[in-house]
Formats: sequence, C-alpha cells, structure tokens
Amino acid sequence: MSKKYIFIKAQEDAKHWLNIYNGINIKWPDGQNGGNAEAFESDIDFYSRREMRPSLHLDEETNNLAFGYKAFGQLADDIVTQIDLPLMMEYLDNGGAAVGYGYYFDSEFTEAVPSDKIIPNSIYFSRDAEGKVINIKKNREIVSNWGDGNYKFACWFILIKATTDIYYLVMNPQMSGLYEKIEYSNDTEVVRVLDAHDGTLQQAILSPSIGRGAVNIADNVILATGKTGFKLDPLGEGVFKLYYKDFDVSSLDVRLKTNLKYTKNDDGSYKFSQPEDGQIGYIYFRIPTTGLLDYSSKDTDALRKSYIVIKG
Repeated sequence: MSKKYIFIKAQEDAKHWLNIYNGINIKWPDGQNGGNAEAFESDIDFYSRREMRPSLHLDEETNNLAFGYKAFGQLADDIVTQIDLPLMMEYLDNGGAAVGYGYYFDSEFTEAVPSDKIIPNSIYFSRDAEGKVINIKKNREIVSNWGDGNYKFACWFILIKATTDIYYLVMNPQMSGLYEKIEYSNDTEVVRVLDAHDGTLQQAILSPSIGRGAVNIADNVILATGKTGFKLDPLGEGVFKLYYKDFDVSSLDVRLKTNLKYTKNDDGSYKFSQPEDGQIGYIYFRIPTTGLLDYSSKDTDALRKSYIVIKG
C-alpha cells in the first residue's frame, strides 16, 4: 500500500483560513469535471478565538500526530488526544470534501467549556452526500439545536484531499497552533509542516525547475536564450523530487497548456522550443485537485503554475 502524504498549513494566514471556512459551506464542483457551485441550506460556523490555544505536536511514543495542551503554567498535566488521520483520510478517499476536527456546541445554552473537557470531547465532522453534517467516527448525523439551524464549532483544523495520496491540513490560526515543527514518517504516512522554505502547497509540490537555455527573470517570466530550446520540469524543485523520492510522481496528473512547440521526456520534464519572432509564449501547468481546494483556495494553494515566455 502506498504511503499518504499530509502537508500542514500552520502560518498565521487569516485570509487563507477564511477561504477554507467559507468553502466548506458550499458544494463545489469536481475539480476535474467542472459544474456549478451550490450553497448548503445550513452553515457550519466557527468561533474565531480561544484565549489559550491548543496545538499539534508529534507524540514520540507512538510516532503519530497528537493535539491538545502540553503541561505548562496553570496546567499540571497534559491534555492531549491522538489524531486519527487514517479515519479522516479514509472518509476523504470515499468522496468527502473536507473533514474538520473540533468541539461542537450543541445549543445556544452551552456553558463555557474547560480545557480538560474541550479536547477529549472534540469530534471529526463533515458533510455526507446529502449535505447533512455528521460525526464521521460514529457515522451519525449531528442535529442542530440552534435557533438559526446552523452548527457552531470550535474548529481546530480541517483536512482536505488535494489529489491521490496527498492531503492538506489547514489549521485555524486563531484557535490552534504548533507546539513544534513537525516532520515525520511511519509505515503508512508522511507528515510535513509547510514552513517559510516550502511556502505554499503549490510551491512545495508544483515547483518547476528550469534547465539550460532559459532564465527565470521574474516569478512567472522566462527569458528563452537557447537556440535549441529549453528544458522545464514542473516538479523539479518540489518536495517529491528533492526529498520524498519514493513517491511515484507519474501518479500526479500534471496537465499542460502552451502555445509553444514541445516534447515530453520520460522523466516527466518537457523540452520547449523558443517562441517565434514576435511571439509571446505561455506555459500553464495544473494538477487537478478536489473542488474545495481547486476553487475556494485557488489564489493561495491550488496546484497551478503559469509562465510568460519571451525570446532572448
């Protein structure tokens, strides 16, 4: 069985979280087949702040992801629970759009929840094919007792499937954080935090390398100087070519649109010809992802990369 790769977005990026937050309340069209987006009848609402934020960390005894409060200050003991990534990923593999992890406030009359209760009683939630909000571990519908019919969560993070065997965990920066930088692997999964070096999900995966015959003179502008053309590998500077070489990059559905002549090499790279005199070339790479990521998050982490090519 192939390993699963989970990339964690934990930077203090409120706009990005808002994209995801808004996106889970919309039925997005499939990233490959298109279609129309539709709003669900009820909303999942998130509380925006908690004074003492719980955090993700690596449980060194189990070598698995854990979440909660490590003992410090007024906390004499750890308040920590193991994260069931296999459960979340299985639900996404079976067609779920996203899985959230958080504490559900079942009515408007819920009292303040202490730290030693809110973590052990957090649940994995999502929507089923009919749009109902469900507890995926118990496979049971969650009934809203709120007057507006919506659902209120203290949501710590959301897991989205990007593409085959690749998942994207987006933390709520106002409610949770990282206890430490996380990077580990076990028999079934690899987990990596996207830090300042990795940048966005797109930069970590769809990060092209440019060979001889061309120069990257701006983020999305290539100056083609070689008379015989130039080589471009869409995954060349990404984590799967640099670090996780066991991953089968041929399983990624890398799609190309261009007005330049090209040939594709056996290693997945491309050889492009120079633009003709007076021609402005373009190269557009895209790896189709699930609807939520492909649409609601397209400005930050959708797997797309484009270039303008000019003749040098």
